[in-house]
Amino acid sequence: MKCPAPELIAEGTDDVIAHAATCSECASLLASQQETRSMLGALPPPALSRAHRESLAAEVMAQADAAPSKRRSRLLPVFAGAMAIAAVIAAIAYLPGGSAEKPAPIAVPTAPPPRPTVTPLSPPVVEDPPAPPEPAPAAVIEAPKPAKVAGAGTFARVGDTVKLSQGEVTVDTVGTKAASVTHGDTAVSVRSARVKVIAKRGVIAQVHVFAGSAEVTVGGKKVTVEQGTIWDRNGAREDSLAAFRTGWELLRSGDNAGALGAFDQATDDVIAEDAAYWAAIAAERMGNNADALSRFRAFVTRFPKSPRAESATSSIARLSP
Repeated sequence: MKCPAPELIAEGTDDVIAHAATCSECASLLASQQETRSMLGALPPPALSRAHRESLAAEVMAQADAAPSKRRSRLLPVFAGAMAIAAVIAAIAYLPGGSAEKPAPIAVPTAPPPRPTVTPLSPPVVEDPPAPPEPAPAAVIEAPKPAKVAGAGTFARVGDTVKLSQGEVTVDTVGTKAASVTHGDTAVSVRSARVKVIAKRGVIAQVHVFAGSAEVTVGGKKVTVEQGTIWDRNGAREDSLAAFRTGWELLRSGDNAGALGAFDQATDDVIAEDAAYWAAIAAERMGNNADALSRFRAFVTRFPKSPRAESATSSIARLSP
């Protein structure tokens, strides 16, 4: 059987199908045509007029008639497929929603936006600041009053110090400034207390404490005298002599530490010089050179005319670093 024209193959009649079963070229063309038909069938119906469709079909048929009709031409399937694809593209271009250029929308003028309403602001109300609180009155601190001093005898008051050489004075420092009574190497410190100090033959002999307490310093040694008691120099002298005798015995027996403690309790003027010197000797024998050096220096300063001053000076030179 002679190969039918391409447009007949596109019809897909029974004769064409029977021929395609024996002709590979026609079978390929038929398959291509059927695939194209299937693609076109899946598309929505084209919005083409009948006249337009007939004109398009006539154009495709005319192009098919003008193509070479050689039976075994290898260009026939290619040409037929190209024509079919061109027909599909033309149909798609005229479908609703296709890629044909749409007319630009007409711009509709819109009303201008309303102008914002500006509400004038009221000026802020400025209130007067509250008056600052009145400062509290400053506390008045009264200066302490001077001590009350009264007595009979020979004494002189210089500020808060009473120098007593003979007679007696009463010093009251309860609620007042502190005061002191001095003479020679003896000083009585009175703080928040009431005392009576008695001096005899140029030395302070007794201290009576009526309220509070007083501190009595003799030769650098301090003794606290409590309320209701009496400090007596004569009694202190006896105590000093007894302490010196004890210290001397301990020093001779080799108890240097005990001797040092006893000598430190011998504070009366009558024995203080000897006690200070032998206390320095006891410290040196204990091996406490720093304490011994300090004691020898204090001895020379306090008793520069002592017969033992030269020996103490030699000890200072020996112990000095």
